[in-house]
Amino acid sequence: MLMFFCALKRRGALDEQEVEAMRARIVESVLIRDHLTHCEVYRPTPEALVVGLSNEPRGALLIADKVVWPCGMFWAADSLSSIDPGLRFADQISRLSGRFSAVMVKGNAFAIGTPATRVDSVFHAENDSFVFFGNQASVLSVLRDGQVRYVPRNLVSFISAGYFGNDETPYDGVTSLPPLTTIYYDGADLHRASVDLAELKADGRSHEDVLEACSDALAAAVHPLVGLPEPVQLGLTGGKDSRLLLAALLHAGARATCVTNSKGEANASDVWVARRLAELVGVEHTVHDISNTNVAAPSGETIDLMARAASTLHNTDGMMGALTPLRGDPSVYRPQLSLWGHGGECLRGGWTENLPRPSAENIEKIFRRNFEGYPVFVDAAQDSQHAFAESWTATQLARCGPADVLDIAYLYFRIGRWVGAGSRGSSSKVLPLLDNRVSREVHSMDAGKKRSHYLHRELIARLLPAVRDLPLASKFWHGTPQEERARLRASYPDAYTEEKKPAAKKASKPFFARMQHLFGRRPVAGLVPPVVSHIRDYLVREGRIDLLADVLDADRTVRFLRSPDPALQPMRFFLGAYSAAVLLSEDWQSGRTPSRPISVGKPRTASRQQQTSAPPAQKTPRPA
Repeated sequence: MLMFFCALKRRGALDEQEVEAMRARIVESVLIRDHLTHCEVYRPTPEALVVGLSNEPRGALLIADKVVWPCGMFWAADSLSSIDPGLRFADQISRLSGRFSAVMVKGNAFAIGTPATRVDSVFHAENDSFVFFGNQASVLSVLRDGQVRYVPRNLVSFISAGYFGNDETPYDGVTSLPPLTTIYYDGADLHRASVDLAELKADGRSHEDVLEACSDALAAAVHPLVGLPEPVQLGLTGGKDSRLLLAALLHAGARATCVTNSKGEANASDVWVARRLAELVGVEHTVHDISNTNVAAPSGETIDLMARAASTLHNTDGMMGALTPLRGDPSVYRPQLSLWGHGGECLRGGWTENLPRPSAENIEKIFRRNFEGYPVFVDAAQDSQHAFAESWTATQLARCGPADVLDIAYLYFRIGRWVGAGSRGSSSKVLPLLDNRVSREVHSMDAGKKRSHYLHRELIARLLPAVRDLPLASKFWHGTPQEERARLRASYPDAYTEEKKPAAKKASKPFFARMQHLFGRRPVAGLVPPVVSHIRDYLVREGRIDLLADVLDADRTVRFLRSPDPALQPMRFFLGAYSAAVLLSEDWQSGRTPSRPISVGKPRTASRQQQTSAPPAQKTPRPA
């Protein structure tokens, strides 16, 4: 685990007191102090300071006359040997395997680069005396102002979506660098350059050439997993993304075991296809039965929403609220690597996948629905978010069509801000489908081709031909003719059991009913009233809503919270407003987790039923 921070004084040299003060502020951050114990300081010039931190004795990579800090998951140091600081630094690191941003120091120069995904974000801040860059936004706030300063009006998208739908952060004057952005200091002057994501789609290569490049990139992304002491554990479903990952792992020669969660009849076809897939390729497959739902609540059980919100804010540096469940503790080492199909939606065109004809109107609707969807915001704050969306959209539409703009938007916001925040706070750091090189090549494919599932189908066929004809669970590849659909239903009836269920199954449900998994995998009877009451009390009765006066209209928000049937209101807003209030209360920054248990029942602990199928004696041959 590596992090870096850079400071450049505008006028004159940094004196030793300034250097020590900055170093102390960085290492005393709660998020850093607890996990990153090794600190290195470099002075490229008297005006410049580069600080690298690591949880390993060997922190920075020393490559000839260069010093490099890759922040994220980085595999091979020798791949950096041909790269030098310069205005194309971000473009160069985006062509390397791994999932990382980086800073490189050579002589009196340094360069910072973000990849196409910006999953491993780099932030920027400045004041009258200094310009700052680094991986942790709250630290830049302290370096800039001497203490953490919040800007509540920046929280419109945070409250609406649970993450940021722009380049802002909760901190005054601290912003996230865009994808493929280079910051280059040549020893005298600071330069900034960006490669627009739209440029990747205009590189002139054929679909076949891009497909070949994607296949090579994905193979390189999983190659370091070959030869691990423990097999990779893959969360396998009957869908496209985990199948592609399994194909890539087996093609590379990595050992894998698979796990599928069973919800009874709700995903019977998913389990059947996953089990059949594991049998075909000869890997161990375990089914976890989690179908025991809506269990009555035993008395005396509690959940702690405040601790959940504070922990998520702590682990994501204030970039994500309690809406999104994180996977594990990022500081805990686990010998067995776990993967799932995170990032696969980028291969399917992101927000364009289910749109018949993507248009400019679709773009506006998606921005409004995700990032400013509730009638409770102060006009000035909502106008600011809307103005950003309009400006960003107009700039992108001037370069490419609506489908490609939506594809870019998904990578820019949903991946760059949501997955970026979640990856920081998760113990799962290896995301092959969001690898730097994979993401660059995938994004070079036009959105229309990705929406047709061309990439998934062709990559699976190349990497693991043995499973190319196995159907998806209750779905079909785009463009499958009706006659072929009928044949598949007849040949694989167990793969289409959910398809036979009435359409009412897909009817809109209250957000609370759909998001019960936030408090465990099984829905909890009687959960809604005490949770809503807790949120109301915290925001209204205790006056925490006053902290949000610059972003939420108090009267409209109170009416919204006091809806006659709160279960019909969107949980996304309830948890967004609650998380924003916890964020601004600063309790999460103290190094201790605030706790306020809510008396509510949870399911009685039931032993998980596991069905493990050993690999068959004769395995299907894999491609070389």
